Amino acid sequence: MPQGISWSELAVDSARIQGVKDVPFPSGQRDFVLYWCMVNHRWEENHALDAAIALGNHLGLPVVVYQSIRPDYPFASDRLHAWALEGMADMAKGCAARGLPYWLELPRTAKEHKPRIAKLGKRAAAIVSDLFPTYIIPGHLRGAAKALQVPLFAVDASCVVPMQRIPAAQVGAYALRPKLRKLWPEYLERTLPLRKVKASGAHPQPDFELADAVKARAALHTFALDHSVKPLDERGGRKAGLKALRTFLEERLEGYEEGRNDPGLGQQSNLSPYWHWGNLFPGEAARAAIAAKGKDHPAVQSFLEELLVRRELGFNYCFHTPGPRQLTVDALPPLGARDALPPREGSAPAPVLLRGAGPGPHGGSALERVPEGAARARADPQLPAHALGQEDPRMEPHASRGPGAHPPAQRHLRGGRPRPRERVQLHVDPGSA
Repeated sequence: MPQGISWSELAVDSARIQGVKDVPFPSGQRDFVLYWCMVNHRWEENHALDAAIALGNHLGLPVVVYQSIRPDYPFASDRLHAWALEGMADMAKGCAARGLPYWLELPRTAKEHKPRIAKLGKRAAAIVSDLFPTYIIPGHLRGAAKALQVPLFAVDASCVVPMQRIPAAQVGAYALRPKLRKLWPEYLERTLPLRKVKASGAHPQPDFELADAVKARAALHTFALDHSVKPLDERGGRKAGLKALRTFLEERLEGYEEGRNDPGLGQQSNLSPYWHWGNLFPGEAARAAIAAKGKDHPAVQSFLEELLVRRELGFNYCFHTPGPRQLTVDALPPLGARDALPPREGSAPAPVLLRGAGPGPHGGSALERVPEGAARARADPQLPAHALGQEDPRMEPHASRGPGAHPPAQRHLRGGRPRPRERVQLHVDPGSA
């Protein structure tokens, strides 16, 4: 934080803040504080937007929300673009309701894309964005830091317990779980109130033409995308996410602890796309589940294990693992099965699919069993890797066992009887739950 201001004085949790460009505030009058929204597509329950508003209020400046999505990101398709645009349409309405100017750019081809952040930085007193430790987001932040001459902050609005509160990579859920549980009273039980925007009457104007997400959604054929991957029947966005959460709590939460791993029962949460695109905040879903059945209910305990432990384990791994190593076998913990068991000649293990953390509506929970065909039909492209070595044909997803169970490698090394051979997909994706 530039000298003379502390986040605590602004009632912002500094554990969520990472300084990307640490320079003084610019001299002279600036037009706004910019929230560059890349990951958390929501106008409430968003710690990054809240930090931007706190900073804008302190500086006496309005806050502008800026979003853009290029058509040449990895695996760009009608399906992914449609989900993003539906969320952006909700963002426009939500920001307007809070008195926040919402500036959206939607280039239809890679050639139409114009580098915008450096130009906006010449008008901004500071820029706040999202802290997301994988996919293309860290590279975007690094590039922006080189081009900007104003402070740039990244804010963790993805995890209930901020990533920076866990100082090292954890070898498994059994190691991370007690650390998170110790911090839950501080974070899980604390809601994020809507901070009043003091300069809501100000209306700075963009120097580029604004796009309309609703019109763009109706004209997907005009974008340079993979049109063979069609949009889903279900809709993206915060409004649809809140409805899906209510439906899950009312219709499928009961029995979730047993039914979530049987795809035939249809008892998965189906909320992963909304976590992935940042339409929902996991904390609000966890509090809603606790309110519905109580924190000690077996289904709620199972849901919290997936949402707050397994999901944040993925974030912990990515946050403490350099980007180029994140999808390599060498980056797996030393207790993994690849190091514990010798290779078997002439026998190929069942693939474990390391799903990249790029933007895309994913189906099912992070470790929910998904039929292979259904997973490929509903989810975005996945990168196959024999990531757990020779043991995975026998392995059950350890999320389905109790919280105190040993990790798979330890369990089988103890001489446990192998389970029947079955095809299992493990989705390593901090954007899912």
